[in-house]
Amino acid sequence: MKTIEVNKVSYTYKGKTILSDVSLLVEEGDTFALLGENGSGKSTLIDVILGDITLSSGTIQVFGKTKPNFKKIGVVYDHLPFFPLLKVKEIINYFAAIYGVSASEVYEKYKVVFRLETIYESHIQQLSQGEKKRLAIMLSLLGNPKLLILDEPFSHIDPTIINSIWSVLKSENRTILYTTHDWGAITQQANKVAFIRDGKMTGIPLDTSTFKEQLPGSKKIVTRYDDNVKNILTDYNYYTTSDENVHIFCDDKDKSILSTIAKHTHNFSIQDTDIQDAYLYNTKNI
Repeated sequence: MKTIEVNKVSYTYKGKTILSDVSLLVEEGDTFALLGENGSGKSTLIDVILGDITLSSGTIQVFGKTKPNFKKIGVVYDHLPFFPLLKVKEIINYFAAIYGVSASEVYEKYKVVFRLETIYESHIQQLSQGEKKRLAIMLSLLGNPKLLILDEPFSHIDPTIINSIWSVLKSENRTILYTTHDWGAITQQANKVAFIRDGKMTGIPLDTSTFKEQLPGSKKIVTRYDDNVKNILTDYNYYTTSDENVHIFCDDKDKSILSTIAKHTHNFSIQDTDIQDAYLYNTKNI
């Protein structure tokens, strides 16, 4: 069943195209990662899905409706719009009242995973960015939503508790769409990933368990992108990086490429491919 359907969406602001012909399908039960660098358009896409800004063209449906039903959706924004002078316990009481749940039960249920004991009496303005993010994620769960839309939810959060938080997020078989620029743990967290760069999406989403099968090789040769190497690249699949290296895809059985590279340079390494390679290779022409 389709939970979020984005169809050829574009958004222009002050003459600048922020999103260009973006399409995206998130199905029921997905944990869907939207991967992109800072400034790639991830947060803007979240804003248009939630109806916070008006798209220039295209269509969006959430649960089959053009207007999101926020009774079914839990949201974490990257910018965290909290009242700075309120205490954490006052924020919890406020949101608990909105959703018609017991604030004390909320506290008892989530105090360990989200480490609420250490911040419960603190004012919002006293919290670190990581503490604010923990609080925001916890609050997004209060309405028992069927869908979570999370914008950079784990930035600044202590890595030692991220797995515990993920266990809570996934405990009710929710559909989750989240943005990230950290590709390190995507294959453990998400079942699907899509890439966005400079406001454009690349191809179809990849299954995180089989993404390597859609790369030109399971291995890569990394070396300097100099004139000697440039002359041999026409026969291979590769991408370049800002540190002036080139990553050339190959397989374990591909001996010819190794001998070819060795004729031009002795300074290279052979590495396994990962999700970062999938992102950089698929977005290299954007």
